[in-house]
Amino acid sequence: MGIETDYIRPDILSGDESGKIDTIKHVLLFEEKKHLTTFDYVIDLDVSSPLRNIDDIEKGFNIFKRDKEMLSLFSVNIANRNPYFNMVEKNKKTGYYKVIKSSDKIIVSRQKANKVYDMNASFYWYRRSFFDQNHKSPITEKSGIYEMDHICFDLDHNLDFKFMEYLLKKNELDFNL
Repeated sequence: MGIETDYIRPDILSGDESGKIDTIKHVLLFEEKKHLTTFDYVIDLDVSSPLRNIDDIEKGFNIFKRDKEMLSLFSVNIANRNPYFNMVEKNKKTGYYKVIKSSDKIIVSRQKANKVYDMNASFYWYRRSFFDQNHKSPITEKSGIYEMDHICFDLDHNLDFKFMEYLLKKNELDFNL
């Protein structure tokens, strides 16, 4: 793409357990110092979630820049599982299992449960002030979402790659890249 940098990520930010926020902040400060400027926004296009298009990125950014208080915005899809209905965890006190999230009302179907989303890692927008406040997660008390209206998933396992390859070869995506 013609983009060049002399940035080298330090070892402390290069391990499997290194946080992405600290890494992004490190390269941001490096590039600002190098170019003698301060950037207003940062976008993270996660390589492990490539099913996005320029429309998604622009629409997400438009939502983000309209709300001056929002510190971050990330892409999501409606979740297939719902912690108010069909996700459980072990109750540490009793040793038995319970629904992860409780609600004021009795939920008898997933469709009646509170709407929840899967973070799909396709993109994250950050305001410069996000990094000044030393957040360690993209989710803050002032985060927004961009709900993608097409398939998007994070490539974490070999099966994910096979599934994506199949969709691409068979031209089965429900949107254009």
